Amino acid sequence: LKEKHTKQRLAAERKKKIERQFSAWDGSHRNLERLIKKTMNDPGSYDHVKTVYWEMGAYVVVKTTFRGKNAFGGVVVNWVKAKVDLDGNIINIIETYP
Repeated sequence: LKEKHTKQRLAAERKKKIERQFSAWDGSHRNLERLIKKTMNDPGSYDHVKTVYWEMGAYVVVKTTFRGKNAFGGVVVNWVKAKVDLDGNIINIIETYP
């Protein structure tokens, strides 16, 4: 019984640690959003659409969909999928669209 309680407590702590990486306001992943804005043509045009994540054991995969202006001034939808450690640090970018 004590072991079960310990496992539940550790799982709850892990969940809190992961959830703290995301904005309570719009659900965006704070560090991934900063990285995306650094690489955009017009960071001021960034508009968060949706962020989802998958727990993968030692890390989390985060996918953020957003709108922003391209080099021609048109607003386009993009997404970035990244591998993130449990502290919220970006390990690497897995995939981007377009």
